[in-house]
Order: sequence, then structure tokens, then C-alpha cells
Amino acid sequence: ILYRTRDGRTVDLAPMPGQALLQVKGGTKVYAIPFVAPILCGIDWEAGTITVDPDAPKSCISVMAFGPEGLVEQQIDAPYEAAAFIQQWPVVWINVDGLGDKDVIQQFGTMFELHRLALEDVVNVHQRPKVEEYDEQIFFVGRMVYQNAGVETEQLSLFLGEGFVLTFQERPGGD
Repeated sequence: ILYRTRDGRTVDLAPMPGQALLQVKGGTKVYAIPFVAPILCGIDWEAGTITVDPDAPKSCISVMAFGPEGLVEQQIDAPYEAAAFIQQWPVVWINVDGLGDKDVIQQFGTMFELHRLALEDVVNVHQRPKVEEYDEQIFFVGRMVYQNAGVETEQLSLFLGEGFVLTFQERPGGD
């Protein structure tokens, strides 16, 4: 199901009952969606607003920093703690497992000057795979596939900028 945001961007939502096809233009299907659908799927009526799923796992943050001097891996409790690694190491990879903490997502967005629509895509876990180029970083969203009792997938959002990689995984485990 495609939802057209105010800025004209199309967002893919999970199918919901009671929808009607409004138009097909240039191969794009646009559906009428019940009022709650965008809010439940991480989209608010104001484009770029982060709305987390209340059932999403809380965020766990890990950092891997490396350079010619070596490598360090550490769990951190808050985004501001990543600043010390960024200042000390030439390359820093920050991974956030779980999308249940809006403040963590917003603080990393502020720290790395991430585009607000890309942050919206991080919490909207029904994204189609895509790559978007912004001024200071590249944003990728895709699906990781792994096998437990059956084949499962989860969304992976990745920001790549000078000296950093920032990843958001839908939930802990599976990687």
C-alpha cells in the first residue's frame, strides 16, 4: 500500500482492510488509507516525524571504532557517549538494535545531521530496498534474511558518511 506524504514522497505501507484504489499514475498505485495506518506504521501526518511502534524492542547501542592504532568494541547507554569515539578514532561504526526508543533515534539524527525523512524511514519497517544520497551521507534501507525455525527478515537501515557508519536494526539478534 502506498501512502503519499505531503512532500510528494510515496511510502509503502502494509496492506490493511477497507482500502480503495484511488489512482494509478505512471505505474504508481495510490490507495486510500484509514487515518490510523500512517501513525501505526511510523509515519505521522507531518512528513519526517518519528513515531515508534510501542511494541518495538528498546534500543541497544554498540560501537566499533578502529584505525591504524587498533580496534575497540563497546556497548554504550546513550548516543552522546559515541562522541568520544568519533573524536578519537578515524572510523566509527555505531549499531542500534531495536527501534523502540524515539529519543535514541532522534539524538543520532541530530548528531550526524541525518535527513528527517530518512529517519522516518528507519522506523517505518515496511520499506522497500533503496539507496538515497544526501549532502553529507548515503542512506540505504534493505532487509536482512536469516533462518530460525523458518526464514525471517528484518529491516536494516544504514547511513554512511565520512568516518562513520550508523546502522539501525529492527530488533536484536538475527545478525
